[in-house]
Amino acid sequence: FSCFRMVGPTTALKQALRANMKSILQSLPSGAVQQQSAAVHRCLCTCPWYTEAKSVGVYISFAEEVETVELIESILGRKPEVADLQLFIPHITSVKESRMSFLEVDSLEDFRANFIPNRWGILEPRSDTVAARRDVVASDVLLDVILVPGVAFDRAGRRCGRGKGFYDRFLTSLQQKVDTGAIAKMPVLAGICLQEQLVEEVPCDEYDFLMDFVVCPDGLVTPPGGLER
Repeated sequence: FSCFRMVGPTTALKQALRANMKSILQSLPSGAVQQQSAAVHRCLCTCPWYTEAKSVGVYISFAEEVETVELIESILGRKPEVADLQLFIPHITSVKESRMSFLEVDSLEDFRANFIPNRWGILEPRSDTVAARRDVVASDVLLDVILVPGVAFDRAGRRCGRGKGFYDRFLTSLQQKVDTGAIAKMPVLAGICLQEQLVEEVPCDEYDFLMDFVVCPDGLVTPPGGLER
């Protein structure tokens, strides 16, 4: 599940990629992110691994990322008709240790009333609601799919994140659960990006997880070996 193709000191390469991508994204014309986000949403709706999933993890977008609030509200809007549909959203448990989990959102009303911006402006559950929510790390919840954000992706499924390691550590915790039999399998990992974020090659370390799919405005990218589990 991890990438072993470019093992080595890639920190400087990743930092350069992040800086270059930040410049590119900040120069996008007004409305570009919204238009591309709508195209990504349409592409997702053609993917059986997404439309047939019963438990979905979705990041909450900020800055120049594919927007997901409308997607989240769409999933929650389906819950009354799909009784076993579950939605989970990231929750940072330790900034110092770069650790996070995914917490369940009960309903559209819950999302609109109980999720507020954190220090980075990203929506997270109010602190007084956290303890009552199902926690993917603390329990044996099996996620069918996770929509994963990133600074850049390539057609091999490699991902460059923001450099804090939150997703790497979270996915490692899920892999450990698979290894011990606590959960049956890893979720489908779907990188979500703007067209500008799909690059020729992303530098990769041995601890980086490969995406099974990359979804961008121009369509679905299926890396070689995707979903070979």
